[in-house]
Amino acid sequence: SAKEGGDGVGKGTEALLQKADAELSAHLTTILGKRGIDALVLPHAQRLAVALLSPDACAFVWDLCLLAGWQHLQPALTAVLISLKEGLRACTNTKSASAHLLTAARKVTAAQLQRVLEDHFMDAIRADLNAPLPSSALER
Repeated sequence: SAKEGGDGVGKGTEALLQKADAELSAHLTTILGKRGIDALVLPHAQRLAVALLSPDACAFVWDLCLLAGWQHLQPALTAVLISLKEGLRACTNTKSASAHLLTAARKVTAAQLQRVLEDHFMDAIRADLNAPLPSSALER
């Protein structure tokens, strides 16, 4: 079930990224080591994405988490990594990956996060919440 970690709920960033973007996951695991992806985002998760994202993108993530639960912070942080894929693929070590994340994540927009979340994680989030698809809400 979604509550037990199916498709994104309750999983760490590493597992989520492996499923959503195996190529980026493999590259980051190569340069960061095993469990390195979770370690890369941990300080930002502990600060609930404050100072990582722009105020607008951070507010979007907080809205998601306040409405759906803080367990959805991991899919949101994974969406940040996917949004930064090209720059992260150019990184060659932990220091450069961390520096790129800190500088480039502030340029990720709420709309970008929304698109990546929709592409990879919203089905599981909706299932976790027993929420209908947006299209079915219009059918009433």
